Amino acid sequence: MKRFTLCTAAFLWMLAGCSVKPSPSAQQPEKEISGVYQGTAWGNNGEIRVEITLEAGSIKNIEVLDHQETKGISDLPLTVIPEQIVKTQSIAVEALSGATMTSNGIKNAVKNALEEAAGETESWEIKPEKSGIEVKDAQCDIVVIGSGAAGMTAAISAAQQGAKVILIEKQDILGGTSLLSNSMFGSVGTSVHQKEGKTETVEDLYQNYMKQEAATGAYAKAEAARILAENAAERAEYLISLGVELDHTSSAFILAPKGGSGLGAMVIPALNGELEKLDVDVRTGTKATHILTEGDQVKGVSVTTEGGEYNIQAKAVIMATGGYAANKEMVSQYLPQWKDSIYYCSPGDTGDGLVMAQEIGVELVDMTVMKANPLVFYDRTHALTMNAAVNAGAILVNHEGKRFVNEQGSYGISPVINSQTKQEAIVLFDNTLLETNETIKAYAEKGYFTVASSLPELAEKMEIDADALVQTIEKYQEQVKNGVDVEFSRKTLADLTSGDTFYGIVVKPSIQGTFGGIPTNTETEVLNSKGEIIPGFYAVGECAQEGVNGLNPMTTNLVFGKISGENAASFALSQ
Repeated sequence: MKRFTLCTAAFLWMLAGCSVKPSPSAQQPEKEISGVYQGTAWGNNGEIRVEITLEAGSIKNIEVLDHQETKGISDLPLTVIPEQIVKTQSIAVEALSGATMTSNGIKNAVKNALEEAAGETESWEIKPEKSGIEVKDAQCDIVVIGSGAAGMTAAISAAQQGAKVILIEKQDILGGTSLLSNSMFGSVGTSVHQKEGKTETVEDLYQNYMKQEAATGAYAKAEAARILAENAAERAEYLISLGVELDHTSSAFILAPKGGSGLGAMVIPALNGELEKLDVDVRTGTKATHILTEGDQVKGVSVTTEGGEYNIQAKAVIMATGGYAANKEMVSQYLPQWKDSIYYCSPGDTGDGLVMAQEIGVELVDMTVMKANPLVFYDRTHALTMNAAVNAGAILVNHEGKRFVNEQGSYGISPVINSQTKQEAIVLFDNTLLETNETIKAYAEKGYFTVASSLPELAEKMEIDADALVQTIEKYQEQVKNGVDVEFSRKTLADLTSGDTFYGIVVKPSIQGTFGGIPTNTETEVLNSKGEIIPGFYAVGECAQEGVNGLNPMTTNLVFGKISGENAASFALSQ
């Protein structure tokens, strides 16, 4: 039960830690069917198409031919689930937590292929037996709880100092909410900036950080903002050295990934590679339940796994469990105005670390600091952001048919959308946008959008005031012609009437992250109710309140993750 990486080797881990075998009662189909068959089923983002090879009724091979799943999140199930099915001869294998819909999509695609081959699937639906899983207590210098970018960076940093590190993750997939990150990396003064002739300084970045954070409405504390600004460039160069293609700037203070790729899908595999090189003991499917203490000092953590419970004794604990956006009860308690909202983050963001910290007397702070992704489409099975459409030129209208905000106002437009009828908005564009944006074209092919041949028709289908909508578009087109958005100062304007087909989709703000929680100093040391350091206890990432308040989360994770790992190692190795 040691390592669960983003590659085929993950399956070997599963077999070692959670071995499965065919049930002795499993029956082969009456007809010994041989041949190659294909099947499709819906995953998280679209159809998954597989090809299976049968020999005398036995599944010999499964190949995923086509899919639209999210890179990084889907890598593991696309490999592991087919291998498990072949090994166990059963489609009743368990889905991977953190990628449930992709896992189930693969299983259902295989099921449909078997149905085509044999006319039934019952023979392959017997749940595999599990062999016994041995669990025993473990010891290390540092245990890191949570495998987002902050936790992974902390583990890497501690291991580089010579500490023996165990990193635990309750889900089956590493990365947490960081894996979903589409955001950019905040920095100045990198080799990329220099190549582009950007001359902004660390002081400029610091002053920018001291402004009100649009995503959260909060202000950063000066000391934390200074540390973030001063260390951002080194962290950016570190990622670049690992192969993360931050190859251009999108503004003076922002580095962007090559080709518009999701940043998290590039960063997490790179950090995982470093964990492997440093031989960090990574344990997935391992949920922390309680912090172990001795006097006023933390001494490790109790964990639970599929095989049972055990303790990890450690000289230092780094909490990196993320926020609580996926915990409905906590959202209702701290953010009641968002209690009916969906979340756009990892399902593992359930506030576990906050609860564990409270159990040993830590008083949580600033629990209302959060940000919401304003442009999320949700159809009860899929949550997708429509940022790509808006960035490419789409506008937002309300059900009254009017624009009401600068669509490119980033996270800050969430409360404005929440104030509209039904607490939602409609993203609107024409077919010319599809021709220039592959992401939106793919969404259209999957049938996400309401489609109409005219604005009045679209208005009728989407319960929009038709007359007002036509007037709004006419007014907007005049502003496009003049090159100035006099209403809301939008910078990027696009013609919305040159096409012959119109598209619309309803979006709602959805909680993406919470940034209050465990109080720490800027050395990431956890503080008790008196403001005193709790020896051996550190916290970083969304579960920690070090004073950044949601600024550039990926940059924050890399900067303070490194600080946390170094300080925890220094403490642990001195004991």
